[in-house]
Amino acid sequence: MAVITIGSSWTTGDQPTAAVLNAKWTNATFASGAVDGSTTALSSGAIIVKDLGVSAAKLATDAVTTAKIADLNVTEGKIAANAVTVAKMATTLDFSSNTLTLPAGNVTFAQVATAAVAEAAEVAAETSSKLVAANLMINHPGIAKCWGVVDESTFATTDSYNVTAAVDGGEGIVNITIPEMANTNYVVVATNQATDKDHNEVVVHTKTTTSFKLAVANTGNKINFVVYGDLA
Repeated sequence: MAVITIGSSWTTGDQPTAAVLNAKWTNATFASGAVDGSTTALSSGAIIVKDLGVSAAKLATDAVTTAKIADLNVTEGKIAANAVTVAKMATTLDFSSNTLTLPAGNVTFAQVATAAVAEAAEVAAETSSKLVAANLMINHPGIAKCWGVVDESTFATTDSYNVTAAVDGGEGIVNITIPEMANTNYVVVATNQATDKDHNEVVVHTKTTTSFKLAVANTGNKINFVVYGDLA
């Protein structure tokens, strides 16, 4: 199978002079035998690479460098599932001149690596700069463990957070049950919400890891309280 087609055919009497040879080869083109038809093809007598003709096997190892890839030309469709691993991600990101905006709903808490999320003990000890789940924020020592407003007339909480119960403990006494604390060294801040200028002192006593008592001189008002400390 011919590989090259010369510019003109030889005829009887032609002499292979320099001028004749130059004329025949100057106009020569490649023939069909010069291409394989799958990776290469002919175009006006020249050899070209066919569309989709360069397979992975034709590329040398490390042949495709960053410099050879046009900016913004690696699309999501070109990245295999799970191909971008933690090892391939930068440890730090520089946003000094740009802002990273993530599509709403595309990054969920479950997609954040476990190592990047603080555990309850780390939150309590303030030893971590990791992400903190909302349900673990209560473990931070600076956040209240519970709070409430108790109506002294009905001994019901008109509003509260993480308070197990508020029960009448007798004249001027309210028994408050709370989540279990690590010890009895927690702090209770309480005030008497009066409707006039009376100064009714609130006393905290009989603390256990799960309850405490609030005593007031005059009943009929509301007691506001908040608890700080370490949870068990």
